[in-house]
Amino acid sequence: MVTDGFLPLEHPPGEAQVDFGEARFIEKGITYDGNYLNISYPHSNSGYMCSASKYSFMKLHS
Repeated sequence: MVTDGFLPLEHPPGEAQVDFGEARFIEKGITYDGNYLNISYPHSNSGYMCSASKYSFMKLHS
């Protein structure tokens, strides 16, 4: 039985992974619930994240 090993990961350039959801944020000492969008680019090991409170999201889309 093999007890250690690895699985090589391959990430082609231009491939991205997107996650979104709700989270609790603390900004300037104020806690609020909001939404987030996280985009990661595994090939370059970089990413982008943005968040918005429900108020700003509704204001943006009204």
